[in-house]
Amino acid sequence: RVINMRDLFRAIFLWPTCILALNAWPCIRPITTRPVLHTSLRRKAPSIIRCSAAVEGATSIDVLGDGGVMKRVVYPGDGKRTFEDGSVLIVRYKGSFKEKDTGENFVFGDSNGIMVTVGSDSAIDGWNAALRTMRTGEVAEFSVASNYGYGSSGIKPVIPPNTPLHFEVEIQDYKGNILLDSTFEDNSPLIPRTPATIKAEYERRQAEKAVKKEGIEGFIAWAKNIYVFGLFGETIETARPEDLAWYLRPVITFPAMVAIVGVTFWLVAISGSITLIREVTDVDNYLLDTVTAASDQLS
Repeated sequence: RVINMRDLFRAIFLWPTCILALNAWPCIRPITTRPVLHTSLRRKAPSIIRCSAAVEGATSIDVLGDGGVMKRVVYPGDGKRTFEDGSVLIVRYKGSFKEKDTGENFVFGDSNGIMVTVGSDSAIDGWNAALRTMRTGEVAEFSVASNYGYGSSGIKPVIPPNTPLHFEVEIQDYKGNILLDSTFEDNSPLIPRTPATIKAEYERRQAEKAVKKEGIEGFIAWAKNIYVFGLFGETIETARPEDLAWYLRPVITFPAMVAIVGVTFWLVAISGSITLIREVTDVDNYLLDTVTAASDQLS
């Protein structure tokens, strides 16, 4: 019997693999190794500094004592302490540098409400040194020498080698310290634990669900909530099993997935893609002659 192995492989492995890949797709997320760098865009951008609240006559502060990181406080903030390594902060920042040829400022990073960790190995030394001096609510400007930035290598093609950097930073919130292990709350400072924070998080999620989008945004939101054998939308990912429709529950969907694979294999088989052909070969003739001769000798 000769089997078309290519079609057999396609029927047994290819289609189930595609379905399993669809299951895994929502788990794929982009990974950013440098939380303070956005290299996709170099552009001019307005300052984040609130000039009306700036400190009059603010002088520069030498953060490290060697002129490598210079700080100018724009708005002092209301925090009572500076931040140690491991502190999780919500910040708004803009990073820029001067083009050597034109002298113009170009922005390589501009984000609002991003989460960063003080002392992170993925950030440049100048960034960590700057964050350690700040307080909650503070706005400051930092000039960072190239040896505390991206050094002689730079980040091509965005940041040239040996380029001094300029940062405008605002500390919006402090979430806790991931290096303190005295309690579970310290290990996971971002998880709501008190009745007030749990209620606030619940109300926030309910408010997000209540916003009805229209047009193209509504279509995208609808598409994200489609469930086809493992394609979980944002709503379904966080829903409780009892809140799901009956046809979305695992007790229904997983057997249905197996049934789909089985039916697909059956359709491929009856379509003739898997062929069984009886063919007599020389080996068959040799074995037949051997068996016949042995039978004659025994008789």
